[in-house]
Amino acid sequence: MSLAAVAIIISSASALFTGTIMVLTYRTFRRARPNVKVRLSSIDTFTDQHSTPRRTYYRCFLHFHNKGMTPVSIVRIELVEFPETSPPDAPLCIKGDNYTVADGEATAVPALDGTTQGIAVPTDLLPESKRRERLRFRAVLSNGRMVITRALKPSDWPPL
Repeated sequence: MSLAAVAIIISSASALFTGTIMVLTYRTFRRARPNVKVRLSSIDTFTDQHSTPRRTYYRCFLHFHNKGMTPVSIVRIELVEFPETSPPDAPLCIKGDNYTVADGEATAVPALDGTTQGIAVPTDLLPESKRRERLRFRAVLSNGRMVITRALKPSDWPPL
């Protein structure tokens, strides 16, 4: 073997090792950032007996699961109306109203774990016609990202 062939083999092996290290570093970076998924656990109704006049609410339970290695917190939860023709994972196709249903106190979602948050949505916020639209819950996270639930069908809402 000539000296040039040995140099090519050594440089090729070095390039292979460098590429492997780059791939492993990138995958570690992807795994370390927050990766939050949200789903709607259940919806039921309740009446606030302590308010005058009595108000009826939808009690919605959202389950947040963080698959990443970095904890994150939920800054705001909104109820968003999406058009009928929007694809299932298009988070920014907003047609109409945008209702903030939880704001202020941040809920922490620990790394590699999950948490459930209950939200009270007044029934007068969603008249019968709005419940017929496709609605989704959208959560704004502390890192600026948004996560959304699947589209809610009219059959998902309990009767009043």
